[in-house]
Amino acid sequence: MKGMKTCGVCGRDFPLLFEEHYVAEDPQKVGAIMNLVNTDTAYTYDAIDCPHCGCQNVLQPRKPAIALCDETEDEESEE
Repeated sequence: MKGMKTCGVCGRDFPLLFEEHYVAEDPQKVGAIMNLVNTDTAYTYDAIDCPHCGCQNVLQPRKPAIALCDETEDEESEE
């Protein structure tokens, strides 16, 4: 049904409310082995918690914002 989400854990439906929406981020990867993997980009997601069981439901991944101008160029031109 439009405007509803089915919880992936308990299977119950709940409404998608803007007030309940938040942005979640993957935890930071630490350790010697993880330093070998490219971890420059942190993945973020739109998420909402199920009001019935409290489990997090990821709605979609978020794409990083793109800066239209380079700040270093602006700083150099001011000097």
